[in-house]
Amino acid sequence: YLRQAETICQELDDKLGLMEVYNTMGDTYYRDGQQQKSLEQIKLYYRIAQETNDNKYIQGAYKDFAEVYAAMGDYQKAYDYRVKYDGIRYKNLNERISSTFARKEALFEDAKRKKQIEDQQIALELQAVRLTESRTRMYALLGGALALLILVALLLNRNRLRAQVNRELAAKNEAIEH
Repeated sequence: YLRQAETICQELDDKLGLMEVYNTMGDTYYRDGQQQKSLEQIKLYYRIAQETNDNKYIQGAYKDFAEVYAAMGDYQKAYDYRVKYDGIRYKNLNERISSTFARKEALFEDAKRKKQIEDQQIALELQAVRLTESRTRMYALLGGALALLILVALLLNRNRLRAQVNRELAAKNEAIEH
């Protein structure tokens, strides 16, 4: 079935599918103890991974090379490939950590900006309330001053009327005395 899948992937020029087939064949040979055949399959998918610049399969190939060479007793090559595998693995891990940190930092900055906007909106609302209170006080003071002016005007008018009535009364009293 893997050979049939290989043929189909070659006909379709499906490089990703072909890498997957060679990877699976390599794993199958490795588990069956056929390290040399496993190594050949790993080399096939590693070459395609390099051509397509597929870092996932390149990293997987380094891991598979390390396992196969260790099983074949070539510990120096196994070590070298394990170092390459770990290098890519830690580089990817650091990139993920960096991107996660950057994403969290962006979210924090966004939340901080939202908080500032909310604080500004609250300050504007408070300012509007204070402005309304100031207007209310101003209108109350103007109303009180107007009421006081009306009261003074009424008292002055009453006083003027009383003075006029008193003058008229005094004139009538003088007329009566004459």
